Order: sequence, then structure tokens, then C-alpha cells
Amino acid sequence: MINISNTNHWLQKQKEKFGEKTALTFNDTSITYSDFLKRSHRIAEVLETKGIAPGDNIGILISHAPEFVETINALWLIGAVPVLLNSRSSIEDIEKQLAFVSARSLIADASSLQKLPQLKFINVIKLDTINELAYTENKINLYLFNSLNSALILFTSGSAGKPKAVVHTFESLYQSVLLTDSFSQLSSEDKWLVSLPLYHIGGFMIFVRSLLTGSTLIFPDSVDYRSIANAMIKYNPTHLSLVTTTLKQLLEDNVKPNTELGTVFLGGGPIDTKLCSEAVYKGFPITKVYGSTETCSMVAALSMEDFKNKPDSAGKPLGNSKIIISDETRNYISSNRSGEIVVSCKSIFKEYHASLEETQNKKRDGYFFTGDFGWIDEDGYLYIESRREDIIITGGENVSAKEVVQYLIQLPSVNDAYVFSEGDETWGQIICAAVVLSSTITKNELREQLRNMIAPYKVPKKIYFVERIPRNEMGKVEKEKLEKLIN
Repeated sequence: MINISNTNHWLQKQKEKFGEKTALTFNDTSITYSDFLKRSHRIAEVLETKGIAPGDNIGILISHAPEFVETINALWLIGAVPVLLNSRSSIEDIEKQLAFVSARSLIADASSLQKLPQLKFINVIKLDTINELAYTENKINLYLFNSLNSALILFTSGSAGKPKAVVHTFESLYQSVLLTDSFSQLSSEDKWLVSLPLYHIGGFMIFVRSLLTGSTLIFPDSVDYRSIANAMIKYNPTHLSLVTTTLKQLLEDNVKPNTELGTVFLGGGPIDTKLCSEAVYKGFPITKVYGSTETCSMVAALSMEDFKNKPDSAGKPLGNSKIIISDETRNYISSNRSGEIVVSCKSIFKEYHASLEETQNKKRDGYFFTGDFGWIDEDGYLYIESRREDIIITGGENVSAKEVVQYLIQLPSVNDAYVFSEGDETWGQIICAAVVLSSTITKNELREQLRNMIAPYKVPKKIYFVERIPRNEMGKVEKEKLEKLIN
């Protein structure tokens, strides 16, 4: 359970409540909540001398390490707003994102700066120089906490096209943890492994859940499956959050669940039922979850018990959240009919930064229109069909790109695939596929095999053979990189 109210700086309150309890663990080192606050104070002190003020948007480009969450708390203490940046992004993308949110500065560690030596047009504050300075307690101007203030800006993965800057408040972060607690009964004795990148909402909320419950946050060396497997053995966490790619790698490497592992939250995109079944059979306590950056991570979950009867479902809404299905005119649809998934809950984002029209389009009357397609059965369980942008309309027919992918990867000669659309004068859109082969086959032979499995209009008119499908840590296809591979 959350053991503090949302009326004061979270780390300040947890230091008072759990001062000598372990807050952070990494590389055989443990940091108490008292030291966590001190380290964040030191960073905040330096940032104030650099001119960072309340309300400033500040870029964060820090590796998978305790310094990341220390810096986040430092900014919160002085009222600045962290802007989370993907360290794998190009220099151009990072500069555009910082410019878009009018970021005053960028805080970066040495390893990140080595990857981006030509970063321009922004004041860079080097984290290493901050850590070298002496600490003098209580010299910062502690900003008056307000739960409705902006707490975070992070960019969506861009799966729907141009990335958007999602703004969350302290209240939406707090309410998200309450939703998780309503399902999982969180405890201060929990041990959370930071098993997803912190610059994605799924990874960031691991940190927030740990902080708000006064539990322990464990940093593996990285978020690759080997580091996660080693950390499971070494630290015996109670909670993991995984995407299907990582879970598959753990299973293929015969990694067994550690003895104290109580919950594995599995999300981040399409979830293969067979993979879940295998994981459950091997002892992993899988909870399928559904959510997005805008909903502040999970808003629906499927327990292991429910998985037995509803294995293909994404579960039921958490806590007092509501999920309904809408048609194209944004009217409510009854059970077992497909439409757009619409969510109402207190963890929904505040706005898209500097995008009023898009915010108003997506947020209406307390509901968030997700852009995902699915349905709800007669028992109230949610099923994810596909993303709206993954629906390809070709010759007046709606085709699910996800469905075509599922058939492609069943073919013996196909190792991986991604299906998308291209504009066409005759058809409006045509179905295209990027395919990674495991054995030799021609494009026409591939199409012929598909025609024996699906309707002819669903067979890709264009097929691109590629060596790999570029994906990020969350398992989502990096479309710009793929475009370069096929052109």
C-alpha cells in the first residue's frame, strides 16, 4: 500500500518514515532513504546554482543507474520538470525534442555524452561534475509541493506517427500507483527490479511505485535479459516488469524464477498467449497488463487465476478505472463488438505539451481515446485487437496488420516480420511486409503460402526482405530505421 499522502515531496516524507531503510541497491551497494535524499539534495543544490528554476523543463539523459532517480528527485525538490530522453535516439531527434519542450538545460552523464559528442544548441550540465562537489545540507530553496503541478514529460514511441510529448502531474503518477496497489497489494517490503528502461513509462513507474511504498529499488547492470537474469539470482526481487521479447529470451535460456518473485507484469505491446502459457508452466507469476504512456502505465490487468479461463484477454480495469468501447462516431458499443478502447481513470495524462488540438481530440469528458482497437466480453474482460494505426484500409476492406504478421511468422521460412501500409492511387493503401527469412524462399512463393491461409486481399502486395526488424527495448518497431533498411 501507499503509506504517504500526496501533499508533500515524496522522498522527503519517506526519509522521515523509512530513514535507515534501503531505498536503492546496485553493484553490491545499498543506499538508505536518508542518503537518497542527501544525494538528491546535493544535485538540486548545484542545479539551482546553474540557474534552474521552478517550472523549467530539463532534459534527462542518464544511463540505467541510481543517478537517474536521484536527479529526478532533485528536479522535483526545486520544482523543475524532468523531460525523459531515449539514449538510443539520434542527436537530431534529441535536439528536436528538447527544442519542442523549450528545455532550459540537459543533464547528462559521461556515457551518454560519449554517444552524443556533437550535441548542440543546449546548455549541458554534466552529472559527473555535480557528483564531485561537496554536500551542504538544506541549502536549496525547497519548492512548495503541489500535486497538480507537472511532474514529468516523456515522448511517446511514435507508433502512431509523429511523437508526442506527454505531460503527467504528481497526481496522475500517484493515482497510477493506487491502481496497481488495488490489484497487487503493494508493500514496503517489496523489492522492485528496474527491468525496463527508465525513460519509458513502464520503467519510470517501477521507480515511482517503489518510492511511494517505501520499498527497495534494485538496479541491474542493464536491462538486457542476461543482466536481469543475474540480478534475479543475486537480489531475489519480488517484482519484475517485462516485455515479451525479454521474457522469451529468459525462457529460451532456461532461466528459472527466483524464490521471492511474486509478480511479473507483462506488457508493452502484443502478448503471445503461448509464450504466457509456457512462462506460467515454468513457474513465472505472470500478470498481463494493458496501458500506455498517456494512462501512466497499466490500467487493466489479468491475474494468473483469470489467465486459465481468459488466456487471450488483457484483463479487467484496475481499481475505479473504467474502460469502454467506442465506434467511429464515439458512441458506446455493447459487449463483444469491436471498436476503439476508451479509458477513464485518475492516472490519465494532463496534456500533450504545446498540442492543444491533439489533447482535446484525445481527451473528452474525462475519457482518453486510446487509438487501440478491441472489445469487452460479457464478463467484462478486455481484449486487444490491434492499434488503430495498424488497421490498413485497402480497397474498402479493413485489414489488421497484426493478423497478417501472425500468419507470416507461422511460415517455416519466416523468422520475423512487420506489416505496414503504403499509399496507393488505386487501393488507397496497400499492405506491405518487411520479412526476415530463416530459409530461402521467393516473394511469390511466400505470397502463395499466405493465400492458403488468409483472404487474398490480406496478402501483402509488397514484400521487403531485410536482415532484421529494428525494435526498441519495449519491443516496438523503430519505423524510421526500418524505412532506411527497405529504401
